[in-house]
Amino acid sequence: MECWGYYSPTASPRLRVLFDSDLLPVSHASNTDLPVPATFDELKPYIPAAVHKISRYGDPVIVVNSDKDALSENLDFDRENVWRIVVGGNKLSRGFTIEGLTVSYFLRRAKSVDTMMQMGRWFGFRTNYQDFVRLYISPELYEAFEGIVLDEEFFRAELRRFATPVDGRPQVTPREVPPLVAQHLPWLKPTSPNKMYNAALTERQSPGIGVEPTGYPKDITRLRENTNAFRPLLDAASNKIELRSSIRNYYPAFVGIIEHQELLRVLQKLSWLEDDYFEPDLRWLNRLGPDKIEDWAVILPQHARSAESTRLLLGHGPLSLFSRERRRDPYFGAIRDPKHLFAAKRIIGEPTPFDDPAADRLARPRRGALIVYPVIESTAPAANAIASGQVVMAFHLLAPLSATTSDGRLVTFTTRNTSRRNAAIVDAQD
Repeated sequence: MECWGYYSPTASPRLRVLFDSDLLPVSHASNTDLPVPATFDELKPYIPAAVHKISRYGDPVIVVNSDKDALSENLDFDRENVWRIVVGGNKLSRGFTIEGLTVSYFLRRAKSVDTMMQMGRWFGFRTNYQDFVRLYISPELYEAFEGIVLDEEFFRAELRRFATPVDGRPQVTPREVPPLVAQHLPWLKPTSPNKMYNAALTERQSPGIGVEPTGYPKDITRLRENTNAFRPLLDAASNKIELRSSIRNYYPAFVGIIEHQELLRVLQKLSWLEDDYFEPDLRWLNRLGPDKIEDWAVILPQHARSAESTRLLLGHGPLSLFSRERRRDPYFGAIRDPKHLFAAKRIIGEPTPFDDPAADRLARPRRGALIVYPVIESTAPAANAIASGQVVMAFHLLAPLSATTSDGRLVTFTTRNTSRRNAAIVDAQD
């Protein structure tokens, strides 16, 4: 503390700047009912007491480590209040709780969600000092924790979907929960790679809920094959109309109707990053007969401004191209544009905040909606046409509420290790 100048008058100007530029605006923005010093001068009389508590044992830094030789002293939060700078490695990041933690400087990365969550020691800080909490992490770690939160939100939504019992029995049992866990970052797996989920998702039904794959391949050959598989959809979507994106705005779109069996033939030809990536959704669609779904409205949204990127594709168009990034490389982020969903919802009979006569003319019972996006990952080529291997044919699929199988189950699982049916997680080599 002495070398940092806290015992001399030179510390006061530095602390004043910190108070005015950081502590005070953050405390006001937190909207708490707790008392906050109005000025640095109001806080200043309490600083010597804080400095004394931090430096009462001489060294303000205390090392916490699983290596006993590196342990400087024991921490006992029950015996006394601890005002220290705590430095540590594995022990600190793997379950060691610090009472009154405010500032965290955190750079260690893990490759599994369960380990990352153990490292998140700032979670659960107390309300009475929430405006004091500061976290310093790298952009990569920020992305990791953001991915974990997105995984949890998706997981909770999936549990809500499958919460309704069928024939008095739950659709999802505890051991079948793990396969519903999403993975937004390919390098950040839910658990250690030497473990795997014993339950495997075999079928997932999504009536009235958008299905939007993001695991499209990268290599030109497979992209070309996927694009060529979409030819029947491009052939069908030959009628250009105006659909509503808001109460006042419209966007042009090519639309058409395709039979359910024809769409299945297209989807069955597609390649994915993993062979079974789309299999649970495709198995559901394959089981739907004409009493559940008859056909699909194919929608190819077009840019409202003609200056935006358009190219000929497989002899059709010019068609609008949509720039998307593999934000979770090799997986894309969101494919859909939210303003395109209103027409799709009206086509399957779902309400929207405003009318759309053109979409209503496409609506009928047992009809789904398929929004197709020719996606580019970089600048479009200068030529008037784009090659089939230069585009990713992405889509957002919205099935009608009638698209459910007779047993009422929305999700089905199988067991990888049949000798351990009740185990949720098993060794990968089993």
